[in-house]
Amino acid sequence: MAHQDWSNLGNDIRNMVQSAIDSKDFQQLNQSINRTINDAMQNINKGFQQAGKNMGMGSQGPKGPRPQPQNPWERRRPDQNASPFDVSTKTRKASPYFAGTGAASAAGIALSVVGGILTAGTGIATLVLLLISLFGGEMYLGFKIAIGIMLPFLVGGGFMVGKGAGLLGRVNRFRAYIRELRGQPFCPIKSLAEEVGKSESFVLKDVKDMIKRRMFIEGHVDAQNTCLIVTEDAYDQYLEAQHQLEDRRRQEEQRRQEQTAKGDIPQDTRKMIEEGQAYIREIHECNDAIPGEEISEKISKMELIVRKIFAKVENEPELAADMRKFMEYYLPTTVKLLHAYEELDAQPIQGANIVSSKKEIEDTLDTINQAFENLLDSFFQDTAWDISSDISVLQAMLAQEGLTNSAFDKGKSGKVG
Repeated sequence: MAHQDWSNLGNDIRNMVQSAIDSKDFQQLNQSINRTINDAMQNINKGFQQAGKNMGMGSQGPKGPRPQPQNPWERRRPDQNASPFDVSTKTRKASPYFAGTGAASAAGIALSVVGGILTAGTGIATLVLLLISLFGGEMYLGFKIAIGIMLPFLVGGGFMVGKGAGLLGRVNRFRAYIRELRGQPFCPIKSLAEEVGKSESFVLKDVKDMIKRRMFIEGHVDAQNTCLIVTEDAYDQYLEAQHQLEDRRRQEEQRRQEQTAKGDIPQDTRKMIEEGQAYIREIHECNDAIPGEEISEKISKMELIVRKIFAKVENEPELAADMRKFMEYYLPTTVKLLHAYEELDAQPIQGANIVSSKKEIEDTLDTINQAFENLLDSFFQDTAWDISSDISVLQAMLAQEGLTNSAFDKGKSGKVG
C-alpha cells in the first residue's frame, strides 16, 4: 500500500474517531470505518492482483491462497447440557474442591425458625402490652417488668433470624457459584456476579470470604481479582503461564536494550520503537483499567499484535519507514478510542446511550483490529510472521480475565467436582 494511501486512510479514520469523541455520538462510527477500510482493501487487492498478473503468477502466488488461521481467542464454552455438579444436598457426592453445605444449611434453617418464633412471640406480646398501656393511660409496673424481660428475647430473636438468613444466603450463593463454574476449574468474577445478581465487588469479597472459610477447599483468586480458580493444579498452571510471559517480556526488553547499545538500530528507528513501547504500555494500562470481559479480549489481542509488529521492526529496521504511518494513525486512534471507552465505563449510571456507545466502540475496535491485521498481512506478505507460538501463554493470561478456557484444559479432563 502506497504511503499516500496509508496517509489518506489514516486521516479518514482519525477524523471519524475524533468527530465521534467530540460529539459523544458513536452510533455510526463502526459502519463508517468499516466502509472506509473495505474500500481500501478492495483497492489493495486489485493492486496485488494486477501485480501478480504482470508477474505471470496470479493473485494467489505460486503456493495458492494462505490458509486462514483459527481464531485462538474464540472462547470455548463447555457443554451447556453437561452437569458435572449436582448441588442438591440429597444427591451431590463429596467433592475434593468444595465443602459440604448440609450443616450450614441446617444451621441457617434452625436459626431462622427459632429466631422467627422468638421474634414473633415476644414481639406480639410486647405490642399487646404497649397497646393496653396506651389505651389505659398508665404503664403498670408489671407491664414494665414483662416488657423488660421480653425485650432481650425480641432482640435475640431478630439477631438469630438475620444470622440464619445470612447463612442460607451464603449457601445459596455458593451453590450458584458452583453451577456457574460448569465443571471448569475457573470462572470470571463477572460471570459469578451475573449468576447471583450482585455487583462484582460484592462477589469478589464474598468469594474471598468463602475461600477463608474453606468452602472452596483449593480456591484462589487471580492477581487481578477478576477470576476464581478452584483447583491447585489450575492455579499452578496459571502462575507458570504468568511467569513465562513475564520472562518473555523481560527477555524482549533485554534484547532490545542490547541492540540499542550496540548501535545496530538507526537513531530514528530507535525513537520509533521507544514511542511504540510507550503506546504498548498505554494499551496495557487501559486494559487494566477496563474490567469488561469482551473489551479486554480485544485489547489483549491488540497488545500481542502490536508487540509482534515492533519485534519485527527491531529484527528488520528497514521496515521502520513503512511502519511510520501505522504509528501515526493506527495506534493513536486506537488509544483514543480506549480512553473514550474508559471514560464511558467509569460513569456511575450506565444509561442506554452510554451502553450503546460502548458497544459501538467495541465493534469499532474489532473492525480496526481485524482490518489492519489484514492490511499488515497484505503489506508484509513476503515477510509475514507467525504469532501462534505465543498463543498458549496468552490464553493462560487471558484466562485470569475469564476470556478462554483452553489454558487449563491441557493435561486435564477439564472437569472438577
